[in-house]
Amino acid sequence: MEEQDLYREEKPLVGPSGEGTLPAGAVLQFGADLSREEYVSFNLTAAKTAGMLRYRRLVMVLLGITLLLALSVIAADAAAGMIDSFMITLAIFLLMAGAFLLFGLPAFVVRGAKRTYDQTLLNGYRFYGLVTVYPDRMEKSSGGETARISYNQAAYLETADQLIIMAPGARAIVLPARCLTSEDADQLRRLLTAAIPPLRQRLIRPFEPKAERRLPPPVPVEIAVDWKEEALFRMTVEYTDEEFKRITFDVAFQGFVRMLPLYSGLSLLLSLLFAFSSSAVWWGIAWFVLQMLLFFTFHVLLPLRRVSRVLKGDPERKMKLWLFFSEEGILARAPEEMPAAASAGASRIAWTAVNRALERPDCVEFYAGNRFLRIPKRCIPNLEQLRELVDRHVKSKK
Repeated sequence: MEEQDLYREEKPLVGPSGEGTLPAGAVLQFGADLSREEYVSFNLTAAKTAGMLRYRRLVMVLLGITLLLALSVIAADAAAGMIDSFMITLAIFLLMAGAFLLFGLPAFVVRGAKRTYDQTLLNGYRFYGLVTVYPDRMEKSSGGETARISYNQAAYLETADQLIIMAPGARAIVLPARCLTSEDADQLRRLLTAAIPPLRQRLIRPFEPKAERRLPPPVPVEIAVDWKEEALFRMTVEYTDEEFKRITFDVAFQGFVRMLPLYSGLSLLLSLLFAFSSSAVWWGIAWFVLQMLLFFTFHVLLPLRRVSRVLKGDPERKMKLWLFFSEEGILARAPEEMPAAASAGASRIAWTAVNRALERPDCVEFYAGNRFLRIPKRCIPNLEQLRELVDRHVKSKK
């Protein structure tokens, strides 16, 4: 994707009074952007409406009622001079589950949204676009791509700061309050509430537009550097089947390690409940080991098996990457001759995001948050040149 496409054509915007030229059939057109904080807010709203946080309030109520019952039993036992280890363990489990639902799950959504936003920018996408409103659909054009949502499939969410239009299989169109004037917001809300069935509308808080005038396009100086054009050197990496399976295992294992505190905590609590209910400590230990093995199997072994099956079913398949190294970072993309290259987007890793660069006997590895890149040394034409570039930009190189 070329960022310059975003600015190659200046389209006239129609003002509230009707001046300018609209596309055929359109009723409204304006510019809209999305900041990192607004993107996070949208993800939280979507998660609470139709995602993993949708039933959080109901689950919290059920956990609270169960916790009160458990505490009443514990208090009754204590008054009788007895200690019920099972009920105490159950109360601790319910408290931890409630804390996770109240704080941990929203934090997980926020962290994921921030990473997605940053990676999307690194991949060359710009959130500013031209929104065109039609009687039956809405479109947002940005960087040569167009997101299109038909009202007969759309859901409409309204908060104090955002108007959100979503549909299955389509990229959501999010309109922040700072991007809409009062006139545009009123016209847009009237159209959307009339065109989208009431059952697919949700008013969380009345929308309050904050723009005094329509949002102008970003100035061209904000266009990111084309890392491919600015590359100091490039290389082609072709992984062997064993190298690719090893990468798959390592990536899956790193994900398992990141989730280990959650997995081990959940397994420990369930094992304690099992041990107290069966009055057999060894059964609790066995249950803990079994649960951890199941987590490891689903998180690590099954992805590795799927990759092995794909490679075995297509022996001619080659896992190749083009890597471009510049002063900005690393650009990775599939070679053009590969069948999937036309639909596969480029992935960028900025040097500022790289927290570790490791040189091993047979490869070089880069770690940037949850992203991981391994390059076999046999594919590196000039290892010393790569070392010098990494030394300039990565502070912690081991």
